[in-house]
Amino acid sequence: MMSAKEMAKQMGWSYEFVKDDYCEDTIQCKDLTRTMALTCQNDLKKLLPNIQFNLTSKCIVINNITFITLPILQFINKQVEELGWKQK
Repeated sequence: MMSAKEMAKQMGWSYEFVKDDYCEDTIQCKDLTRTMALTCQNDLKKLLPNIQFNLTSKCIVINNITFITLPILQFINKQVEELGWKQK
């Protein structure tokens, strides 16, 4: 069975753990399959993540996604499972 990170990579997404200075560690994922006009290599780092898992508040932030496809939903569910975010 694939991990959430492997699922993200298979969809053509980046997958990055970000340690924040404000105790808001996140996993940030960006859809790299979209056509983007970038002026320099560092512009990719400035783009908002399409999906962000906040490890402190256990919130999922979704930006710039019009449709959540079945593979994206499966990826989100797998990541939640791996993080151990269980409903009480």
